[in-house]
Amino acid sequence: MSPGDPRLFLLYRSLEELADLELTTDSYQEAFETIQQVFMGVLGASRGALLVMQLEKNHCEVAYKRGLELPVGFCVPVTGLTEEMESVLKDVGVEFVMPLYHRTRCMGLVMLGEKMNAESYSLEDRRLVQPIANLVGMVLSNYLNYFTSLSKREELQQENRHLKKLVETRFSIREVVGASAAYHKIIRQAEILSNSTRPVLLTGELGTGKEFMARFIHQNGPRALHQLKIYDHDMIIRDQLLQMVPDKIFQVHKDWLARVKGGTVVILGLEYFDFEQQTVLTQLLEKKEFGSIADMYDLRIIATTRRHPVQLVEQGYLRPELYDIFKDSTIELVPLADRREDIAILAQKALETLCVQYRRPNISFSAVALRALTNRDYQENIRDLENLIEAAVVSLPLNKQVITLGTLQGCEFKKMGTAIPIPVSFDDLEEIKEEMVLQALERNGWKKVAAAEALGVTRQTIDNLASRYKIRRSNHA
Repeated sequence: MSPGDPRLFLLYRSLEELADLELTTDSYQEAFETIQQVFMGVLGASRGALLVMQLEKNHCEVAYKRGLELPVGFCVPVTGLTEEMESVLKDVGVEFVMPLYHRTRCMGLVMLGEKMNAESYSLEDRRLVQPIANLVGMVLSNYLNYFTSLSKREELQQENRHLKKLVETRFSIREVVGASAAYHKIIRQAEILSNSTRPVLLTGELGTGKEFMARFIHQNGPRALHQLKIYDHDMIIRDQLLQMVPDKIFQVHKDWLARVKGGTVVILGLEYFDFEQQTVLTQLLEKKEFGSIADMYDLRIIATTRRHPVQLVEQGYLRPELYDIFKDSTIELVPLADRREDIAILAQKALETLCVQYRRPNISFSAVALRALTNRDYQENIRDLENLIEAAVVSLPLNKQVITLGTLQGCEFKKMGTAIPIPVSFDDLEEIKEEMVLQALERNGWKKVAAAEALGVTRQTIDNLASRYKIRRSNHA
């Protein structure tokens, strides 16, 4: 090639372009086309293709191809092209192949069709584009390293988000806390079932923590890093799940089952599903020659009911065949009335969480308030307890740090017009008197005479009690 050959100018310009080339996830396709055009322009090829490969088990697997139709699964040995491979390339119209090496690793191939001037490729052509090939090999190596690190970083970020969500869910407002024998028995049952593949039925009154227990079973077993999907009756209807299609149960639910493969599906309120939907669920869980359909997808089913399943079967709300599947793996959650020793622990845990949520640190219960919570009846169990404590935190003045009996009573009156039972122990009387004096003063605009009349005592008594309990208007403004 003579010094005046125009291809030299094109070669140098191409080298400058490639030296400045940055391959990113947003620009790599355009960059690959540029590389392809460089080789085609320098050698005058009619068409061409660039293959970028990733090294795996002594082979470079095709990661990108453009311009030529190649056999599916086409790969090139690291050591170079064999006669057989060159024959394959000939069959698809490739006249020129230039491996793109970086050190000893083949990063890709440039393949060109016939020249536009109908001449054959020569050894001189190969020598001409060798500097470009070396540079492109280095560029592709940098790109693949960047892309690999980016993919790993995204995987780590995704895993980190999942684990963070997992931790946040585990340490929720109803974290596993309790001192009663009844609750410890439930936790032991849940721990045993969490490591099995059996479907589980959770039964208990409203607000006893069935959904929380389902999460506990999921997160403490081998499925913790897989999906947890929770469906109620309305969601099942909306997503058209558990449809009755004779002889096509598997086909109808194939996509849904594939989406939740390896995870846990929680179905809330099993008694609200009609018999057709319960039949479909039964067929998904029924053990046959090769196990159930749920087993095929490594899927755990957890269902919940508000009433005992035996009662539901007797009253015609639950199919006996479906109950038979759950019968030996049923956990009955007890109401707070049967585990009152846990109420104070649950209340303290709920208060800690709410203090963080509302940015009100150092709030505590008075002894009387805590005893009142323990003695109270809860229609919605844990949910009712949490709602009452949250209302108390929200209504507590910013200059107060203690939730008293009066605070709880005020929340009850606002909600229902009723008060919680007032403790009658002698130790509680002091706090009750303090609360009564404070409320009387606040209701009467801090006029002591009016407050005394409201309580049926003398002005001097109000003065004495206010002094004893250090009740000052400036502290309660």
